[in-house]
Amino acid sequence: MQDAIWDGFGSGVRAEDQFDAIVGLLGMINILRGRQILYEPQEHSLLMVEGWIFGQARNDKNTL
Repeated sequence: MQDAIWDGFGSGVRAEDQFDAIVGLLGMINILRGRQILYEPQEHSLLMVEGWIFGQARNDKNTL
């Protein structure tokens, strides 16, 4: 993983997916270790839509 990070995940067709997966994983680890607060949408309709990410910091400017 360290090589992939230093390489910027390369220029292949899967590079963006690999980057997203690692950022998501690191966010989840931060929450589980108590380093970041879990911001989960409170509205049921938002929980049913893909777009909020477990581990992503809250940003009230980017709401649906």
